[in-house]
Formats: sequence, C-alpha cells, structure tokens
Amino acid sequence: MNATTDKDYIDAKLLAATNQMIGDIKAANAASDGRLATIDARMDGRIASIESKMDANFARFDATLQKSTADTVKWVAGVVMGLGVIGISLMTFLLNNVVPKASSTPPAPIIIYAQPAPAAIAPQQPQVSKELRTNPQK
Repeated sequence: MNATTDKDYIDAKLLAATNQMIGDIKAANAASDGRLATIDARMDGRIASIESKMDANFARFDATLQKSTADTVKWVAGVVMGLGVIGISLMTFLLNNVVPKASSTPPAPIIIYAQPAPAAIAPQQPQVSKELRTNPQK
C-alpha cells in the first residue's frame, strides 16, 4: 500500500462517515423540528383556549361586580332617604305636640319662710307595762 493512496482512502472513508453523520444529524434535527412544531401548534391552541376562557370569566366577574355595586348604591341611597324621612317626620311630630310655653308674665316671687325652732322635749320615763307593775315577780 502506498501512503498517498492510503491517505486518500482514509480521507475518503472519513469524509463518507462525516457526511453520513451530518446527514443523520440533519434528519434527526428535521424530525425533532417537526415534533417541536407540532407541540408548539398544540400549545398555542391550548393557550389561546385558556385565554379566551379567562377573558369570558373576567367579563362575567366584571358584570357581576358592576351589578352588585349598583345594588349596594341603591340600598344605601334608599336607607339614607328612609332615615331622612323618618327623622323629619319625628321632628315635625315632636314640634307639633310640644306643650306651648307659658305666657310671658313674670313668675311669682319665691318666698322662704323660717321654721319655728322645735320646743325642747322633756325626757320621758321608760314605760313599764301594766303587768310588771301589778306583778313584779315575773
């Protein structure tokens, strides 16, 4: 064997093996690219589906929130108006039924009388029951 021919032979074999490996890698990449494209398409479809469901749920939640806010405002306004009517009615009733003030005649003067001093009371003898007086033995 000749070194030049051996070298050419080995170079040709190495080139063929390299080309075959490059071809296999390109085929594997193409297959994985196809799978990734399929997965990507599925994920895009699912993400779009989830986004549309979330948008619908948020829209429904927003409508419910708006309705409950409107109902709360109506109730608060009704209660405030009702309390106002009750307060005005109560004030009107009380003012209409208040005892009228006395006439503007001056009141009678206040007279203070001095009380007489109490008379001195003589000390009393203890009372002995009639029974003891008649029968001291008991």
